[in-house]
Amino acid sequence: MKIQALFVDDNEPLLEIGSVYIERDAQDFEMTTASSASKALDLLAFKSFDVIISDYQMPVIDGLEFLARVRAIDEHLPFIIFTGKGREEIAIQALNLGATNYVVKGGDPKSQYTELIHIARNAVEHRRAKQARSETEEQYRIVFENVNDGILMVELEHRKIQSANPKFCEMIGYTLDELLNFTISDIHPSEEIERIAEAFEKQSRNEIRIAEKIPVVKKDGTIFYADISAKTLEIDGTEYQLGVFRDVTSKFEVETEHAAKEEIYRLIAENSSDVIFTLDMNMNRTYLSPSVERLRGYTYAESLAQTWEEVMTQGSLEKMIMLFGQGLERLRQKEDFRQPITAEIEMYRKDGSTVWTEVSASAMYNEDGEPIGVIGLTRDISARKSSVESLSASEETFRLFFSNAPVYCYMVDPGGKMLSVNMTALLSLGYQEDELVGKNIASLYAPYEKQRVTDLIEEWRESGDLENEKIDIVTRDGTIRTVILSVSSVTDIMG
Repeated sequence: MKIQALFVDDNEPLLEIGSVYIERDAQDFEMTTASSASKALDLLAFKSFDVIISDYQMPVIDGLEFLARVRAIDEHLPFIIFTGKGREEIAIQALNLGATNYVVKGGDPKSQYTELIHIARNAVEHRRAKQARSETEEQYRIVFENVNDGILMVELEHRKIQSANPKFCEMIGYTLDELLNFTISDIHPSEEIERIAEAFEKQSRNEIRIAEKIPVVKKDGTIFYADISAKTLEIDGTEYQLGVFRDVTSKFEVETEHAAKEEIYRLIAENSSDVIFTLDMNMNRTYLSPSVERLRGYTYAESLAQTWEEVMTQGSLEKMIMLFGQGLERLRQKEDFRQPITAEIEMYRKDGSTVWTEVSASAMYNEDGEPIGVIGLTRDISARKSSVESLSASEETFRLFFSNAPVYCYMVDPGGKMLSVNMTALLSLGYQEDELVGKNIASLYAPYEKQRVTDLIEEWRESGDLENEKIDIVTRDGTIRTVILSVSSVTDIMG
């Protein structure tokens, strides 16, 4: 950046020569000339300059008055008095009035202008550096006062607080004046001081940059947690530590809650009699709970290393692959897959036998709602399966007996509606099955028997005993037949 210099002298030939000489020998200078202080002041009204070089002895407004007027405009603009020999007292007076420096005219022109260039350049560089520092300091001040993190400066040797920004005061609840009476031990829980002091020492030695989740005691006694990044710096021979406090209380509480939940989930998984498992999106097992050993006889490590062909029978594997494929298709279609899919799967045990299980599985989602895998539960249903098979066998035995018994058999609900009639009764009475099923059994009794049968049924409900009672019934063609009535109850699995 070129140095904009204003050269003022009423001796126009000297002004022209000096300007040309300076621009020739100092290419970083750009000269503007004025033959009087009045003209120079006019130029200053609309243009900025980095330095003013001014003669002292000028008509109307001399160099000292010109200096005074410039200082009224800009008290820091470099101003160099360029005066003749024997005028040293004027130069001293100018310095007292705020001139930056002076150069005595006369002698060797080259030496004279070389000195003038050197003094002017140094004055400009000094001012620019000072302005840069001021701008930087102002920027730091703005950041310090307005940043959304707390900033604390501590004297390193005694750990005494030296400064704090408004945000830190807001975070902790103390005023700056109150904080200036504290050391760092006063703003942390006493039981944590040893750990915090150790972190403080490591930061001062630049061994760590950030101390995480440091508890800070607020004025009201409550605690917030902060990640503290710190830097050691030296000011006037004294070492300080500058710490930036970022409030991570919410994050810390979430992580603490998450850790507690994870511990609960771990305890549930490790102590559940059912096997809890997770799969990735490629159907690879990523977790199995320890109860897998009770279910299949294989250890956790053995089970995790097995292929799916080693885990389950071929028929069950085909079923599982089909269901997994359906689940993936639902995910591809952006359908919700939180509702579990359930299937009965036959698995191999280590002793060579198989065990029937019920597997329920649904998708796992991350915080963004994207599917990341499958979570499921495997339950031993061998006993239930055996009960169902036994029940099915019993039902088949009952069906065969009911259908083929050589006596009349009816099944009625508690209200008397016929649910089923066996073939012997249908053939003997002359009815088709659909003519009787759904009708009340009282329609088969002879009219004079209906009240007696009603009374007998009530007695049976009270005593549970009704056998070998003679009853007259009516066939489809109106013939009266006498039958022996016995009643027994049938209950479902709910009793």
